[in-house]
Amino acid sequence: MTWKNILIFMLLCGLTGAVRAQTITAVDPGTAPQGTTGMTVTFTLSGMMLPPTEAMPESVTIGSVSGTSVAHPASDTVTAVFDFPFTVSTGMKDAIVSFTDPMGRSDVYSMTGGFTITAGADTPPSITEQPSSVTVYDGYTASFSIEAYGSDPLTYQWQKNLADLVDATNGVYSLPEAALADEGGYRCIVANAFGSETSSVATLTINTNAYPTAGGFAMVDTMQTNCYSDAAIITAPEPGAAFAGQDAQYTGNAASYTISGDGLTVYDNHTGLTWTKSSDTDGDGIIDADDKLTYDELFTYVDSLNANAYGGFTDWRVPSIKETYSLMDFRGVDPSGYEEEDTSGLIPFIDSSVFDFAYGDTDAGERIIDSQYGGTSLYVDGEALLFGVNFADGRIKGYGLVLNGSAKTFCVLVCRGNVEFGVNDFEQISTNVVVDHATGLMWQQSDSLVGLSWEDALAYAEGLELDGYRDWRLPTAKELQGLVDYTRSPGTSDSAAIDPVFSCTGITNENNEADFPWYWSGTTHANWINAGWGAYIAFGRAMGYDSTAGWTDVHGAGCQRSDPKGDDLSNADMYAYVASSDGEGGGYYQLSAPQGDAVRVYNHVRCVRGSAASPDTDTDGDGLTDWYEYNYTGDTVAMGAEDDDDGDGISNEYEEAAGTIPTDADSVFLVTGLSDTNITWTSELDRSYTLQFATRLTNEFQSVESGIASTAPTNTYLFESDVDTVFFRVIVE
Repeated sequence: MTWKNILIFMLLCGLTGAVRAQTITAVDPGTAPQGTTGMTVTFTLSGMMLPPTEAMPESVTIGSVSGTSVAHPASDTVTAVFDFPFTVSTGMKDAIVSFTDPMGRSDVYSMTGGFTITAGADTPPSITEQPSSVTVYDGYTASFSIEAYGSDPLTYQWQKNLADLVDATNGVYSLPEAALADEGGYRCIVANAFGSETSSVATLTINTNAYPTAGGFAMVDTMQTNCYSDAAIITAPEPGAAFAGQDAQYTGNAASYTISGDGLTVYDNHTGLTWTKSSDTDGDGIIDADDKLTYDELFTYVDSLNANAYGGFTDWRVPSIKETYSLMDFRGVDPSGYEEEDTSGLIPFIDSSVFDFAYGDTDAGERIIDSQYGGTSLYVDGEALLFGVNFADGRIKGYGLVLNGSAKTFCVLVCRGNVEFGVNDFEQISTNVVVDHATGLMWQQSDSLVGLSWEDALAYAEGLELDGYRDWRLPTAKELQGLVDYTRSPGTSDSAAIDPVFSCTGITNENNEADFPWYWSGTTHANWINAGWGAYIAFGRAMGYDSTAGWTDVHGAGCQRSDPKGDDLSNADMYAYVASSDGEGGGYYQLSAPQGDAVRVYNHVRCVRGSAASPDTDTDGDGLTDWYEYNYTGDTVAMGAEDDDDGDGISNEYEEAAGTIPTDADSVFLVTGLSDTNITWTSELDRSYTLQFATRLTNEFQSVESGIASTAPTNTYLFESDVDTVFFRVIVE
């Protein structure tokens, strides 16, 4: 019987479902040891309307191993050749043979546990991943790891400088508080009954230098003031309550601008960037469709501003996506779905009391939300997309440079000054933590490993403890976007759009592709119809669905969109579910979104600390804030201000003021070094210091300098004096 005959029979019988599940009745041989190569395995198929012999399987797999040299000698028989490396895990594996019929339907034959992989016989250890050298700051966690295969059981013995280490008999060896005494060469001996293998030597280096001073990438607050549940505006939650720890509860650098005397430019008092005040590029006093420019015209526009010394400057430039996004203001409300012409009551995602702003030009056939601002940041993968910030609907998306056969046009604000803005300066200071010296933020090196709802993401962040710190939080949308590396993408660098100093959990996306997650922020993206969705940054592909193209990356890794915070996607007027083209994967998408944006209610989390202050409420009035007490005791009234919980001689009240950990005696504010020219002290994020001196203890101390910014974990100050004896005092401001 041919496929044509089978297809006619299926149509007559109504057997044209998306997937027809069949069975494999026998797998011969049914077992093989690790290390087997060139094994021919025969699969016997059973089911209604077996595929004709001219139909070749799409894939033949045993567990994670794919067969080669596939043959289909009889309708009920498929053969394939398999190699089972030593790295494949032992145990029972599923056998699967997949066909695709002429209608594009999957025809899958399977046998659960149909094949068994056994341990390779008499196999000595072989190391597949050597330990890597690491450099960490004094007192932070250092870890070494190794991977190997061989006949079980394998044993591990770590050594330092060729000497065995006590209790170091696993594949991972960690030093929770690495110190100078721990510096040296580390290796691991892997052994079993058939031999042993010694790894290469990995070196541990302890960095005793101070952090570099925070550079020119000041992070500006989102300005969000409302707190939200998954469906409504709520009263600010107390520590430990549902939805606690969101954007509005942490206070960062409030947006601050200075308008020039001539009214042409705006200076951002935090970022050091100067902006054009208006996107009225033709100067007619009205912001409309005529002011919008193509991608190429953005650069000729800047050339004309410089030629005419606009605002008195000749160094204007087209901004990057990070520079433009620094202006994002999440007091805005997304008007998507708003059908009236009057926009006077709408609130954009930019401070319209400072910048001149207009919604889309409906008289020219535009939508209200057509207020996309262009820049220099092109998506590195595939079709030409330009990342733009939409200050009307509050998103970053990748926009095609061609729309309806013509070059797409964009609004534009251009900038000058601070060429360091948006440039990260990452350093991994321990196994768990990465510091961005440019922003002064401390980041979780890994992520949550699994997707979480927005509510659970907040709880995860508030409950996280890494390197002794318990004040981790869910980052704001602007902080999270500041991590994006727009030179990377899954399709071009086979990675997430982030510096490789971070690890990202791999996922399979809606199109059944290997991909990377989207990450929740603590920011709510408010909508005029409802309380708002959770804003996220896509560090992997930003999928969307189209009935013609199917699932594609519509907006690019590095976009900022938003999704529902709860898991109810039952509204058929808003969401639809569709599988990928191969019948695997699939997901929900928004029916109302022009590009059919994929919807994921479970996104990953990467936590942050520093930069933003938590609420200063003090329920018991003891001088310790509720959030500080809760972070370290789980109770807002359990810690005494004058107590010394860690016994380091410093009261809890002074520990909070200094930013140190009240449950860790080694976390203390003190002068750690003094030489003829330098004084060094321990420091914490978000603190500033005053240095004072006196020539006698009976004399009054004099100020050397105040407002000394933290370069945590230590500050070093150069002090020159011709006095033989000097006493120093450092004060936390």
